[in-house]
Amino acid sequence: MSRLNLLLRCVLLAALCLLSACASTTAEPRTSPSPASGAQTQPGIVRITLWHSWSGAKLDALNNLARSYEQNHPDVRISLQSKPASDMLRSYGLSVADGSAPQILLMLGRYVGDLAERQYIAPLDDVFSDEELAQLLPQAVD
Repeated sequence: MSRLNLLLRCVLLAALCLLSACASTTAEPRTSPSPASGAQTQPGIVRITLWHSWSGAKLDALNNLARSYEQNHPDVRISLQSKPASDMLRSYGLSVADGSAPQILLMLGRYVGDLAERQYIAPLDDVFSDEELAQLLPQAVD
């Protein structure tokens, strides 16, 4: 397995673990409008939106990982959405403001400070134990 493929798997796995740890175990009533005609919501299906700015081999690997995860977890649907890297931070800020932010955001680590300063992300050590954090990639925790 290539180093890039291993890194991509670890990033996706860490993000999905974080999401599942934060997910509610009971369904809450929905007050939003019903989906558009033709779109069906299925009970028990977890929908994850992932924003990225990847292309080429990285995007192919990400697609393969997402589809593989869905095959191993039939109750999960992952929607990969490409966004321009140059506009990712601004777009994410707007989506946080209107409540439509993706569950997973893949962007350069240099933006973590901006995300934290704007309170778009929170410290992981407020949510997870040291043992749980030790299972993640150090780059994802630091």
